[in-house]
Amino acid sequence: MPSPLSHTPFTTWALVQVALPGNWPWVLVGLLAVLGFTAGFYLVHRLTAPREPETADFVEPLEPAEAPAASGASTPAEARYRIERTLGQGAHGIVHLAQDTVLDRPVVLKHLRVTKLGEAARERVLQEARMAGKVAHPNVVAVYDVTRMGQDDVIVMEYVPRGSLAEALSDGPWPLEDALRVTRGVLEGLDRLHQAGVIHRDVKPGNILLAQDGTPKVSDLGVALEQADPPSTKGGGQPGTLAYMAPEQVTQGAIGAWTDVYATGAVLY
Repeated sequence: MPSPLSHTPFTTWALVQVALPGNWPWVLVGLLAVLGFTAGFYLVHRLTAPREPETADFVEPLEPAEAPAASGASTPAEARYRIERTLGQGAHGIVHLAQDTVLDRPVVLKHLRVTKLGEAARERVLQEARMAGKVAHPNVVAVYDVTRMGQDDVIVMEYVPRGSLAEALSDGPWPLEDALRVTRGVLEGLDRLHQAGVIHRDVKPGNILLAQDGTPKVSDLGVALEQADPPSTKGGGQPGTLAYMAPEQVTQGAIGAWTDVYATGAVLY
């Protein structure tokens, strides 16, 4: 129903039009009468019309919802990585196959028991992570993270399912074509390491892993050396495996990209 106030301007203007100049007192009385009638009618309309529910002036605030925890941001390593089986172990550490429950992928956990090796072992973990963190290449095993589980420092690495070249050679030498293919992949991975300024220093069949499709991947950079570092090592001995070390590396401690190339040639042989 339209509000009666909408007729007020029209009524007022009509009265003014019909009023004579000498009859202004009557015009004023008429205006007051119209205004009074309109106000009264409007008041009656407001009192008798159905009322809408009133909105409360105060609404009790809802409890704030808890923000979901960021996936992986603060997940403890023990909860994130579900250990499935042991791949190998020694006096100073153990290697597990695990499932990364955050990224839903298999990973390798390389535990180093710092309580047995001391600070040197911890430094080795950090060094390997730093070295591998500089390189992203299909022929180099990726290192995803370094964390702690209990008292151990742990390297979280890419899982390479077929195992090492040493295991694959247990049945005897390979055909030349396969041997050259693996050697080419190892050299490409080492070249990427060398471009990043990293010398591996311990290339051998046990440190070359094979992917499911046969792609070789250089692994175990625990004794790797940055080219800017001095060649000497603690204890005066040269790290590496004697059967694959260049003569100058053994006798003089000379280290360079060429020592990794020499070791790769020994692996091919």
